[in-house]
Amino acid sequence: MDETRSVLQEVSFQFALRIIRPYKMIVELHKEFVISRQHLKAGTAIGAMVQVLVHSQNPFYFQDEHRSERSQ
Repeated sequence: MDETRSVLQEVSFQFALRIIRPYKMIVELHKEFVISRQHLKAGTAIGAMVQVLVHSQNPFYFQDEHRSERSQ
């Protein structure tokens, strides 16, 4: 593990890498593009949210941002 990464960052990165393998298999073997694309987006979105959380200036930004999304 890289010294500059937190455990959460490392785990989310490894999860994203594990998501890519089934995505490629679904596309190559089954020629299915809609579900595979959604699978890829959902799996890698976790890492994107972790990065937003890590790099936010305000520790409550992440909570506030997602609270406002749910109320819409």
